[in-house]
This record gives sequence, C-alpha cells and structure tokens, in this order.
Amino acid sequence: MDKMSVKKVMGRIIHDESIDIVAPDERKRIGRMLLLAGGGILQTFFSMGAVKCLVDNGMFYDRKKDVFYFEVISAISGGTLLLFFIDLATNPQYSYHKQADWYNKYVRTPVYRFARTKIIPTGIWGVLNKDLEKRIFDLVPEYNHQLTVVNSNIECLYNYIDANTQLVSHDHSDLIDISKNFRVPFWYVIRLLRCAIPFTNFNGKGTYDAGAVSNIPIATAFKTFSPKDTFVVVAQSHLIYATYPEQTLLDIGLSTLRNIINGANHSINGLLDVMIDKRGRNLCCSMPNELNESGDVIHRKLVKDIGRDVSKTVRYYNGLLFRNLDSLKLIENIGYTQMHEQINKYCGGKRRCVFAIPNPDVYDKARASAIYEELKTISPMYEIMAEFFSI
Repeated sequence: MDKMSVKKVMGRIIHDESIDIVAPDERKRIGRMLLLAGGGILQTFFSMGAVKCLVDNGMFYDRKKDVFYFEVISAISGGTLLLFFIDLATNPQYSYHKQADWYNKYVRTPVYRFARTKIIPTGIWGVLNKDLEKRIFDLVPEYNHQLTVVNSNIECLYNYIDANTQLVSHDHSDLIDISKNFRVPFWYVIRLLRCAIPFTNFNGKGTYDAGAVSNIPIATAFKTFSPKDTFVVVAQSHLIYATYPEQTLLDIGLSTLRNIINGANHSINGLLDVMIDKRGRNLCCSMPNELNESGDVIHRKLVKDIGRDVSKTVRYYNGLLFRNLDSLKLIENIGYTQMHEQINKYCGGKRRCVFAIPNPDVYDKARASAIYEELKTISPMYEIMAEFFSI
C-alpha cells in the first residue's frame, strides 16, 4: 500500500486517493470497532492481555444480554493470530463465548499451547509423514472440526496485501463465499496464513503480510465502516504526549531519516493521532516508553523503547521459531495493565475496573525487570538451533 494521508472535509476524515476515497455516508455505520495491530508474536501476546482486560471488565461480551461490545474486529499480521482464536471461539459453530471463563479456556490456552510447541519440527515432520493436518488439530482439540460458516456474531477482518493491486485488503472471497455456497477446504486456516506469513500463493492469488507497510489495520477498516468508537491495540510506542522533549538538529535529522525509511508506518501513526484526538471517545492501548511511562507500579520505568531495546527477530518470532515463555507472559501482562489504564480513562472514573493480571507468577518488579533484561539479550540464532535440535 502507498503512503496514506488524512484529509478533513467538513470535520470528517477521509483517506487519500492511494486507497480510493470513500465518502463517510457510503460506509456502514457501527457502534464500536476494535483494531489489533501487527508486530509478530509480541503483538499477539500484548493484544491477548489487552483483550483479556476488556473481557474481565464486561467490555467484550455481555452473556446476560447475549450482546458483543464490538461489531467489527480488524487485524493485521501478528494481530490476526489472536483474532483467529477469538473468531473461532465466538463463531456460532462453537459458541464457546457462552461458557464461563471462555476467553481463558478457548483463546489463551490454545495460544500458549502453540507457543510451547516446537512449531518448525512439528511442521517438517508433519509434511514428511503426511499427517500435518492431524498434528495441527492435535494442538487445538477445542477446534478439531472443519469450520463451515463465517462468524455472524462479530465481523472479523483479516488484512493482507494483494500482490496484484499492492493494496491492503480483507477480501477472502476466493476462499469462501457463503452466498454462492463456495468454500475451499480449511479456508479459515488459509485466510490466517496469508495474513501472517511474509508471502503466500493460495489458489493462484499472491499475498503479502500487510505488516510490511502498516502495522495498524486502519485503512481497510475505515474504508468500509464508520464507527462511533474505536479501540486500538498496538504493541508499539504510540507517540502522543502532552509535551515533547526539545530536539537537537541531530535528533531532527535522525527522525527525518526514520520517517523516510518507515514512511507508511509513520503516516499511519499520524492518522492514529487524528483519530484518537478527534473522533469521539476513542481509545489507544499501546506499549509504554520512556516518554509515556506505564501507570502500573510493576511495569513503570521497565520499557524504554521496545523497538530499540529488543531485536525485531525476537519480537516477531519468539513463540514461533523459539520459545522464551516468561517474556511472552510479561508482554501479556503489560498489555493487560496498559488496557486497564486506558479503560479507566475511557470510563472517566465512573466505574470500578476489574484487575485480574493474567500471569501473576511474573507480576513482580524484580522478576519483570530480570525477564525484560533477558529479552533484550536473547540470541535468536542460538535459540532457533536449540529449539530445532533440542540442545
């Protein structure tokens, strides 16, 4: 996708011509929308903690009224991994959301099970022994039946880059089209893979991981829907501050260079700034940093800059190519506490927010600090070799 800018027309936000302008009155009006950003497995676990906080506070599903808080969830890259299990759990074919503690049982448990699994050896031996399907379903016995219907409870948007148009899209009609009673086998798994793997070519359709150009799934979501409220979950340092520190000429030069290199992501952040500040009661749950400290006593002053502190390989593939589970637990906890703080702001102190940290075993100042320091010094190549050869 090309760079994206924002234009304000009579107080309303529209996108520029690079993604086709859609007038606000042509979009579907909805109540609330949730955006799960990309950023590898780290984003998956950060989002998982943030959504758990929403679930704990009755801001995801009301069992008594049988009503979902969000009408649409749009995800990209690492965010689609979490969306996949939320989508399955809330799909009418399973309806696990109607059970007590459904989020822990049917979302968090299978995600952690995958993170504990030797994914590469499992995949290789599955292909060689021609039993990959069985091996995968053995990992998720909760979902060991072919999915036959799309989710009618929540509209789930899985975003990817179409190799032909070079635009971000959530159109998967080549895999499933209910109106024509058409679906390819394991369409829902293929849909996930084309969003989470760098490059795929299923059914002759080339696709790329959309995180390559934008880790926040704003473009396609706002092109289709006009939400009253929008919640964004992003495991990056979202740069909205009351005041900025004074910058030197060198700082400005380096910042400009970063903007050129990461143009798409920065332009998306610019859109996020406008959206959060101007579009009603919106909420952004993001990773803390040295200029926007966590309000949580355990995590305060812990994370300076996740992108600078931790290598991209570790951020993207820990839990996939190798496993450092304590760090994944820590990241999930940070997602939870960051969302808890945002909920308090969103509700204006009018309600007492539930606080039930997901991983109490790592919710300790000294323990959290030690885990984060280890996360910064992990050798990805060694960990991958150790995982594969069990050394």
